[in-house]
Amino acid sequence: MASALKSGWKEARDGFLLVSCAPDFPAKGEWDGETFRVSYRRLKLQDGQWRLTERSARGFWENEGDFPAERLFPK
Repeated sequence: MASALKSGWKEARDGFLLVSCAPDFPAKGEWDGETFRVSYRRLKLQDGQWRLTERSARGFWENEGDFPAERLFPK
């Protein structure tokens, strides 16, 4: 897992939390240069297998401040 300007991770009590931010490209047309989407992922070991849950929302995040609150990540 890598940490960069627009991606980061941290250990949680049940696995890992991963966050990344990327341009929110539209299905049609051109990107407006301003709209971004943040992906919130939780990676946890369950019954001997790694499980990944994910949600995304419009927004912006950079790895220069606080890590997002755990409540923003899927269970």
